[in-house]
Amino acid sequence: MDDDLLLPPDHLAQCQASIEQDPDAVRTTGERGYLHGKLVATKARANQLHPSGVGTAIENPDDSRGISDGSTIYPSAIFARGFWMVENFGFGSSYLEFGALLYVNGWKCRCVPGATVEHYASRLQTPEPLSISFACICYNWYFRPDLARLLRYLVPQWRSCREVPRLFQQAQQRWANRSSA
Repeated sequence: MDDDLLLPPDHLAQCQASIEQDPDAVRTTGERGYLHGKLVATKARANQLHPSGVGTAIENPDDSRGISDGSTIYPSAIFARGFWMVENFGFGSSYLEFGALLYVNGWKCRCVPGATVEHYASRLQTPEPLSISFACICYNWYFRPDLARLLRYLVPQWRSCREVPRLFQQAQQRWANRSSA
C-alpha cells in the first residue's frame, strides 16, 4: 500500500469478505483522489492495461487484468513463483503491465465491490513516457500480439529512438519465459 492512502472504516472487512470467496485471485479497489485535501476524482474500479500502454476501464470486475498501483492485494504465491512488478520506471503504466503478466499466467484480478481507498496526493504526477512505451510493447508484442497495433501506438510515443531497443529487450527478458499463453 502506498503511504499516502487512507482506508475507509469498512475497507478491510470488504476486502476480507472478497478474499474468502476466491483466495487465489488478485484483488483491487476503487479510489477517491484528493489533491491538497480537496476531492479531485473518484473511480469505482482500478484500471487495466490498454494496447496504447495506458490504463483503460475494467469491463468485467470479476475477471480482469486490473491493478491499482498503491492498493492491490496479491496472493503470496505470485511472489513465491518469482513474479514482481517492474521498478525501473518512475510513475507510469508499468504497474498495469504487471496485471497483464499475472493474467496471462492464470491469475484473475477481481474488484472488491464497493471498496475504495482515499488517496491524498501532494502533487499531480505525469506518467513517464518510457513506462508507457514499455507497457505498450508488453501488451502488443507478448500479451495480445499485433504488430500493426504496436506500431500505431508506439511510434507517436518515441521520444528517443535509442531507448526503444532497450525497452524491447527488457520486455523480452520479462515475458519470454514467463507467459504460459
